[in-house]
Amino acid sequence: MYSVSDSGVTVFPIGSLGQAHRVSASQEDVVFQASGGICDRKVISHEIDIVSTGGGATDFTLPLSTTAAQGVVITPVSGTTPARVRIDVDSSVFP
Repeated sequence: MYSVSDSGVTVFPIGSLGQAHRVSASQEDVVFQASGGICDRKVISHEIDIVSTGGGATDFTLPLSTTAAQGVVITPVSGTTPARVRIDVDSSVFP
């Protein structure tokens, strides 16, 4: 497939998209629920796997805006697939 724009020509190798470096998370949505009720102010954690859909190892970086980052910590924020990423949410930050 070819695409023409003001800045030039882009070529998309449709036949080899399966081998392209792409990453995917094991879960599309992550829900954090406090087990002790609304008054239980603690850090809640959840882990997801980051994998390469084309196989092999692919570098990744997870962007997190500084506005949304208050009370949310992702470790590691970058790495190589396959990787397990931990998301910590400090429930005391969210009233």
